[in-house]
Amino acid sequence: MCTSSLTMKFQLLDAKYSDTKVREYAVNCLHKFSDEELKLYLLQLMQVLKYEPHHYSALAQFLLDRACRSEVTLGVAFFWYLHAELDSEYRERFALIMEAFLMHCSERQREEIFKQLELIKKLKEISIEVKEYPKDKRREELIKLLTSSIVPRDFQLPLDPTIIVKRIDVEGCRVFDSAQAPVMLSLVLEDSCADP
Repeated sequence: MCTSSLTMKFQLLDAKYSDTKVREYAVNCLHKFSDEELKLYLLQLMQVLKYEPHHYSALAQFLLDRACRSEVTLGVAFFWYLHAELDSEYRERFALIMEAFLMHCSERQREEIFKQLELIKKLKEISIEVKEYPKDKRREELIKLLTSSIVPRDFQLPLDPTIIVKRIDVEGCRVFDSAQAPVMLSLVLEDSCADP
């Protein structure tokens, strides 16, 4: 598909085109995309959901269907893009779409997403707690907290669900010396040939 034709069809999803038939035509053009191609435009399409006249739309249904069908390539990213909008003015729409996704994705996918949510919640708590310590004590406290916390094992990396993490390499983790005290995690991957 040539770039100018693609751009023109994407423009039909702009807020100035509120006619549902025009928007449905643009969505029908997206059916030609492979999962890998669709993933390249997923973030932009998620933003387009904000312009839909109703919570339920052809675009929302299309993205839901494809995310449920292609859980690794599209589903994880789709979920996290929805999750990122829960603090926005569009939270109701994105929460409804997220609920529909969680109801229709596979049980295995749902379990994986809940594992990722639990992991991120634990890591946020640990990060906040570590930040309260003096700089010279942060790494020691990080190791102690990661060792004592029940952190999920064998999970998909939220940023790239094709990567399976076996566990966190606690000794390889550290805290950067800055005001925000970001934590660097070292992950042991399922692929035994890969470096942490």
